Amino acid sequence: KLKKKTISVHELYAQPKATQKLIDDAAIDINSWLSERLVDSFIKAENEAFITGDGDKKPFGILTNADVKKVDVGAAVTAEILLKLINELDEEYIGNASFLMNRSTLSAIQGLKDENGRFIWQQSLSEPLKQTIFGIPVFCSSHMPNVAENNLAVVIGDFKSAYKIVDRANIAVMRDPYTEKPFIKFYAVKRVGGDVVMPSALKFAKFSA
Repeated sequence: KLKKKTISVHELYAQPKATQKLIDDAAIDINSWLSERLVDSFIKAENEAFITGDGDKKPFGILTNADVKKVDVGAAVTAEILLKLINELDEEYIGNASFLMNRSTLSAIQGLKDENGRFIWQQSLSEPLKQTIFGIPVFCSSHMPNVAENNLAVVIGDFKSAYKIVDRANIAVMRDPYTEKPFIKFYAVKRVGGDVVMPSALKFAKFSA
């Protein structure tokens, strides 16, 4: 069966300004520098919205989707909880699955061992930034909550199947040298939307006291 899914698109915008004198006399290319800062700011805002967004002038985040399954676990993260979460995920999504959590949660996991005394967290020797838990890649985001009562601090899933992002890759920048002399205003705008389209591809650990 086919089901229609509408993803609303929202605007990210900013309007930094600089004097013409600064633009002319600066040792760096102010236009390029402002563009780089705008890209960084927009990426940070998008990343936060894709996780915690409530749909109000921003995309819906994975934490706010009511259809994603929450697996009730204990008050602290353990190796058994992570195995339970892995086994809750449908087989079709395991091949492309990864964990998502914040660095504080990962720090607590790095010292955990399985029943044979082996650390469940492993760092790749060939790729310093690649790390796994029970062989499944793990990524960190500061927007994921800490482990606490009623928090969804750990999620596993096939994020490519679960979440759809709709956006324009480029940021449109319009230069305005007229309305606020001696300043040059740079109006930057980007349209972006996102929402969970396959809730079954994600599983959250819901911690309780």
